[in-house]
Amino acid sequence: MEPRWIRQRDGYSCGPIAICNVAKWASIHPWDSWEKSRERLGGLCRTSRTHGTSNASFESALRSVGRGKLKIVRRARWKLDELAEWIEERGCIVIDFVVPLAHNMAKAVNNRDAHYVTVVDIMGPKGSEWFKVINIDSSETVSWVSREQFNWLFMRRRKGDRIWKVKLS
Repeated sequence: MEPRWIRQRDGYSCGPIAICNVAKWASIHPWDSWEKSRERLGGLCRTSRTHGTSNASFESALRSVGRGKLKIVRRARWKLDELAEWIEERGCIVIDFVVPLAHNMAKAVNNRDAHYVTVVDIMGPKGSEWFKVINIDSSETVSWVSREQFNWLFMRRRKGDRIWKVKLS
């Protein structure tokens, strides 16, 4: 059964929301309710209204929630085919990327805004895949993104971008 994915309802909680969606993908229930999970993950991630969530705090919280249940690998750079293969082999990925101004996201700050998304599925033939991305847009919870769009949004080497590959242990 498909999980009921979560999207953020403010301009700063995408880090905790990405971890909630990884937990849903992995069928991990860290707390009694998803509302409590969001609140507690906001604390674990040290998320603030002005600065969002740092990569270090995000990774610490992700590893805490997945302890003993998830294999997590982080790098700044992956090849798109590596990520597609990872997802095809029953993995998911979390991307923290700098949002291009042309994209329909929350207001950009100082001509850029970082945002965490979770990628949980892939479909289509190699070379023309579509990626299922959770919480990419403030108006939609789930978006299917073409390989071309995925490459433009997430694979352009921008300072600050990070990608975490996640699999069940």
